[in-house]
Amino acid sequence: MPDIIIRSIFDIHKYQVECRDWHSIFPRQHHFLAYEKEGCVIHTLEGGRELVASPDTVLFLNENDYYEAHAEELGYSIVAELELDNAPESFLVDFSGDNSMSNLFTAMLNCRNDNLASNRYRALGTIYEIFGLISRREEAEYMTSSTEGKLYATRLYIQEHYSDPTLNMEKLSVISGLSIRHLNVLFNKKYDSSCWQYVIDTRINAASKLLCAPGYSIGTVAEQCGFRDVYYFSRLFKKHMNVSPKEYRLGGSVKD
Repeated sequence: MPDIIIRSIFDIHKYQVECRDWHSIFPRQHHFLAYEKEGCVIHTLEGGRELVASPDTVLFLNENDYYEAHAEELGYSIVAELELDNAPESFLVDFSGDNSMSNLFTAMLNCRNDNLASNRYRALGTIYEIFGLISRREEAEYMTSSTEGKLYATRLYIQEHYSDPTLNMEKLSVISGLSIRHLNVLFNKKYDSSCWQYVIDTRINAASKLLCAPGYSIGTVAEQCGFRDVYYFSRLFKKHMNVSPKEYRLGGSVKD
């Protein structure tokens, strides 16, 4: 992580998710640092990289990153909007089983709004401590042969169960024996893709094959590939393939 300098704190607040899908305003004026308390939200950045914010994860969204968000489960997070020098790329870190991050964000929240001016130094110190804890966690990442075996088993499980609509990061975390954050970091290191991105890629690949077979409606294809919402499937398919499922079926399968 780069040597981050906090220039100012624009706001600290609770963010309640009230809709299933939205996208970021671009360009934004601030970076977002958020701790997910409840719910599960998939943030898809340009290029297809996904950051899955679930309880006890810390999400950082760089102001220069456009993203689309899909809430698999409604909830809320604690958010700080910041102006930074040397801001890192967008990232997500899992702190499941570690209460220290939850305590830090709760302390940060107590410095918000009309109390922010009098508590400015306290808020700054807390946010620097958050970044420091994240940096220490990143430095501790490593890969063992045992871990590689867990990653292979998880990848195989995805290949065999991608059509299960209840498949989620919590289930994959149990299968792998790794925390969600650790699983995503190491899976990306091993396979050059986040774990959930691999699920999406596997589902889209299977859907492209079914769309070429007769007798399957687009709704049926979506269902058999693990998508509960045909509209979400169609939007995601077009993002990956540059054509809609209907256009792909009609012969527009070549990417631009």
